[in-house]
Amino acid sequence: MVAGAWLCRIGWSIGPPVYQASTGTRRQGISARAGVHAGLIALCGVLAGVLVIVAGVDPLTAYLATSPGAVESVVIIAASSKVDIPFVMAMQTTRLLALITVAPALMGYIAAPPRSRYP
Repeated sequence: MVAGAWLCRIGWSIGPPVYQASTGTRRQGISARAGVHAGLIALCGVLAGVLVIVAGVDPLTAYLATSPGAVESVVIIAASSKVDIPFVMAMQTTRLLALITVAPALMGYIAAPPRSRYP
C-alpha cells in the first residue's frame, strides 16, 4: 500500500510537465492537419468548378465526383440526392485507381533521402 502511494506520488510529479509539453505539440499538429484538410476541400471545390465548366454537369455532381474521402460515403450521398450517379462513380473509381497506381511511387520518392547527402 505504501509502495502504491509512492508510485502515485511519482506519477503526479512527472505527469503534468509531460502533459503540458505534449499539449502544445498536439495543438500545433491539429492546426496543421486542419489547414491541410481545408486546403484539400478547397482544391476539390476548384476541381469541381472546372468540371462544371468543362463537362457541363451540375455543381453537386461535380463536387461529389471530386470529393475526398471514402467512396461509400459519396455513394450514399449521391443515391439520396438527384445527381448523375454513373458520372460520380466513374470519377471516384478513376480517383481510386489513380491513387493505387501513383501513391507507391510518390511515397517512395518522398521517403527517399536526398541524393546530395551521399558522395
